Amino acid sequence: MDEKEEIAERVRLLMELIDSSGGIAPFCRKYSKEDAETPISPTYVSQLKNGSRSFGFKAARKMEDNSTLPKYYFDPWRKQSKTNEIFFGDESDLLEFLGLNNGKLDFEQLKRIKRFVNASLEKQEAALETIKSLGSGGSKEAREGPKGK
Repeated sequence: MDEKEEIAERVRLLMELIDSSGGIAPFCRKYSKEDAETPISPTYVSQLKNGSRSFGFKAARKMEDNSTLPKYYFDPWRKQSKTNEIFFGDESDLLEFLGLNNGKLDFEQLKRIKRFVNASLEKQEAALETIKSLGSGGSKEAREGPKGK
């Protein structure tokens, strides 16, 4: 499923909730978490519904975080797992999982790591093993480099 199809499916799921709630305002009242950092806004929901705002991955997670809906409600094709939370969470979660020190990596390195991991979601187990083996530094010779230099 490509990104456009994912967005269309999220909007379809949102529309089902809106319709079953009796409209946008009732949806917001019904599903907003009382202790949410940002309550669900009817204006924002309307923008998602009409396509004037993209209902991408981050928007879906934010909607779920501020609602009583379960995580990945808008992405039922993704397994809800600790692995997904690490891959899609912030960089510190990913780096901690991989055993890497954020202070020793520059922005470009962080982007490459996250891009690699996100591209590897379909082959998570193999990707994790590869990353873990790279994080261990490989052989002593590989870590120290050529002798005499």
